[in-house]
Amino acid sequence: MTAIDFRLALLECLDEFNAAPAQDVAPSVWRPCAPGLDFGTVDEAASDLPNLAVVGDFVSDAEEAWLRDMIYDGNEREWHHLVKRRLQNWGGFPHYKGMYQEQLPGWAGHVCRRLEQSGYWNGGPAVNQILLNEYTGGRGIAAHKDGPNYDPPAAAVLSLLSDARMVFRSPDGIEKRVNLPRKSLLVFSGEYFTDWTHCVPDCEARGPVRLSMTMRQAKVDANLSGLTPEGKAEINDRKQKWIRAVTEAR
Repeated sequence: MTAIDFRLALLECLDEFNAAPAQDVAPSVWRPCAPGLDFGTVDEAASDLPNLAVVGDFVSDAEEAWLRDMIYDGNEREWHHLVKRRLQNWGGFPHYKGMYQEQLPGWAGHVCRRLEQSGYWNGGPAVNQILLNEYTGGRGIAAHKDGPNYDPPAAAVLSLLSDARMVFRSPDGIEKRVNLPRKSLLVFSGEYFTDWTHCVPDCEARGPVRLSMTMRQAKVDANLSGLTPEGKAEINDRKQKWIRAVTEAR
């Protein structure tokens, strides 16, 4: 009979529990996903299907207000203060070796499940990582690519509280400017994710405050445990490297 390593088994069980998605009960203002429900309209003029889609009114006014309250009043997550913005990271810190999976908050889970069930996510794997950016004073973000740490190579961006305009640029200099009204969802994949850069110039950021909720499926490191001293040290090291990677130059 093979001996059982109870300590290893316990660590694996606890890791799986920590990675389990939150199952909070949705508030009354949150519309459940069901066949036939309308979750916005694709702006065909702004889109380049199937790899770039802008969906207007993905959330309602009441849902936007509830999300705002959850972001500012409903969580105590650490804000990372950068030069032009501050941000929160949910689900784990992306890394080329894979991400240590953490639990998404319940309020964020509702948005992810709607995205996955609405059909705009193209049937890919479930979202497991969220980057929440807060922009103030008309500030935007410099041109960048999201990198190779995601599978599939795709992102969905929910804009809250204010409008903005995102600029995509191809390797040969072609530009595509995309309006992002508040409450809209932007989904981009394919060459728009892997080859084109994207940015929000300061002159294209509107309103006193804008929240940008970017949802992706990050590659996961299934062998990394957050319960051992070595694992905790590795997770913290990856976190610090990630923070340095997203910090803009002054």
